[in-house]
Amino acid sequence: MYIPDDFLGTKISLAFYALMIPLWAMAIIRIKEKYKYDSIPIIILGTAFSFTLLMFDLPFLLEIPGTITCGALLSILLGPWTSLIIISAALALKGIFIGGIGITSFAANSFIIAFVTSFGGYYIYSRVMHSETLRTIYPKALIASISGYFSSIFSVIAMILIFKLQLILSALSDSPDFPIILRKSMAVILAEHLLILGIIEGLITGLVLSYLTLNGYLADLLVKNKKLISN
Repeated sequence: MYIPDDFLGTKISLAFYALMIPLWAMAIIRIKEKYKYDSIPIIILGTAFSFTLLMFDLPFLLEIPGTITCGALLSILLGPWTSLIIISAALALKGIFIGGIGITSFAANSFIIAFVTSFGGYYIYSRVMHSETLRTIYPKALIASISGYFSSIFSVIAMILIFKLQLILSALSDSPDFPIILRKSMAVILAEHLLILGIIEGLITGLVLSYLTLNGYLADLLVKNKKLISN
């Protein structure tokens, strides 16, 4: 889910730009250090994949649309910094060609959808895979599914915290019932991710990684990536 363009105040919007600009710069530096120029098609393909997912806004009870990002999947395959740039670029394309994500909310949405999902999912996956005991007990696809599920939960928690920050820093509305409405909305959003979106995200992450592994595509991708990585 992403934040509508007219929801955030100027202070919060600028604060997230101040946060995300260094992260985008760091991501570009990491990508340049890690990959050769021949890897650009892989990044473009990942951006197209992410953009395709973001095109579909899942209808729910609230005006805030539900989205699938596969940030955990992209970070597992290409690394979290690459995933951050890919999803941020896809969000920018969605805002330009489809709408719904404007300039004021772009940085905050990039933080929620690109940064939190990529690094949250990658952290869980890498921690479990580095544990020899857990790695032998649980299949890789299941670990990926769990990572995808919790990356979705992490993103909605980040969104709720931003909502609360907006509530604290501004009057928001003259209606005394507005904070109550917002709290109910946040509860519904969290429930949607716990029961629906998170499960979909986890299933896609696990199934895609399982498919790539079973058909040898993952090994081919890793070999090609290794050739494209700078020494």
